[in-house]
Amino acid sequence: MHSSVSNIFLAIELRRWTAWPTPNYVNPAERGMGVLVVCSLMTAIATVVISLRLYAKLFHVYSPRSDDYCMVLVYFLLLGHGVFTTICVYVYSGRVHVWDIPPEHALKNGITGWIAELLYFCGSTAVRSSILLFYRRIYNNLRFKYFVDALQILNAMYLIGIVTILFLQCK
Repeated sequence: MHSSVSNIFLAIELRRWTAWPTPNYVNPAERGMGVLVVCSLMTAIATVVISLRLYAKLFHVYSPRSDDYCMVLVYFLLLGHGVFTTICVYVYSGRVHVWDIPPEHALKNGITGWIAELLYFCGSTAVRSSILLFYRRIYNNLRFKYFVDALQILNAMYLIGIVTILFLQCK
């Protein structure tokens, strides 16, 4: 049963692959510099915001908390995401159509894209965790704290599920 289903999916993929246009490895149509511009701009904005937040917490309030440390973790995770996305797009031919990616770049493109996805999901989970830690700190209701703790557990379960899917999606 399993092999017949696999053969059906393989036949569908082969049919799709043969329907692609002829690859153009010499001079393919490329997308512009949008990814680099957006990654650079968002990194600059995030750097300023995180720096101001830490400056205020360290030198004015004198008490950084767990949500602040979590945001620093978020910054580095999403910085890594931006770096790997840029490498995927500009070094390993991510600016061209899939059928125009040279075979020697295909594996490296896939791996850097996969790492970028992993960093993105870890970073977005850490953002939610930081927000929940902030809510837990500012509200003094015990029932609300239990609710936030339950949401933290759901957030962690979401990350475990996504990471499991990322590791199991390739054969």
